Amino acid sequence: MASPRPEVLVRTIQRPKQQEKLIQDEGAKYGTEVDGVQVTPGSSTLLNKDQHSFRLGKTAHIFRIKWLPVVLSVSFGGKETKAGKDPLAPLQNRLEHTDIKIISPYIIGKTTHVIQGKRNTAKGLQALINGRYIVNESFADALVYATAPTDFDHDESLTPLEEDFKQHWPDPMQHVPPKGKEPNERPVEAFTPNPERANIFEGYTFILCEKAQFESLQGPITNGG
Repeated sequence: MASPRPEVLVRTIQRPKQQEKLIQDEGAKYGTEVDGVQVTPGSSTLLNKDQHSFRLGKTAHIFRIKWLPVVLSVSFGGKETKAGKDPLAPLQNRLEHTDIKIISPYIIGKTTHVIQGKRNTAKGLQALINGRYIVNESFADALVYATAPTDFDHDESLTPLEEDFKQHWPDPMQHVPPKGKEPNERPVEAFTPNPERANIFEGYTFILCEKAQFESLQGPITNGG
C-alpha cells in the first residue's frame, strides 16, 4: 500500500551563503495558515524571520518555528595554529551540516559561544563582556550527539533535539573550561552571561607594555568601556 501524499511540507533551501526554510502547501484539503495568513493552495511561503507560527487545516494546535542562531568562535593555542593544518576543519566537518557555524574570529553580535581550552583568553574575555558563553570542546561533542539520528538504520529516525529540544540542547554551563593558573579562582557560576558586564571597563585606563598583549586585548577592552 502506497504511503499517503503529504499535504504540507517544510523544506530547506540551500542558498550560496545560508539555508532558508519554507512551508509548501501541497493542496491541503483545509488549507494552511502561516503567521495568521492563509497560504494559497499549491504555493510556498518563505520563513525568513526569527520566529513563525503555522496552523494545519482546522486543527486547534498552532505550531511554532523559532530560529536559534549558533555561531561558535574557537580560541586556539599555539600548538594548534603552528601545526600547519586548518584547526577549524575537524569541528566544521562535524557540525556545519547542521547550520551551526564554526569560525575563528570573534564577531560582536554574531558569536554566541567561544570554544576554548582554558578560561583566561582574550576571546573569552570578549564573550563575558558581551554576555556570551565560554565552553570547552565537550560542548561541541554534546551538539554532535544531540543532532545525530538515534537510529541510523532508519532514514526517518529523529535526533534527540527533534524528540525534545529543551531536554537535549546542551547546557553551556556544564561545559565551562576547567580551572587553570588564574590568580583568583572563580566558581563556574561566575561565567554565566551577564549583560551588566557590557561597560565593565568604563573609566579605566590600561597601560600594556607588550605589543602582543595590546593587540590581543585591545578589542575586549575597547568594547567593554
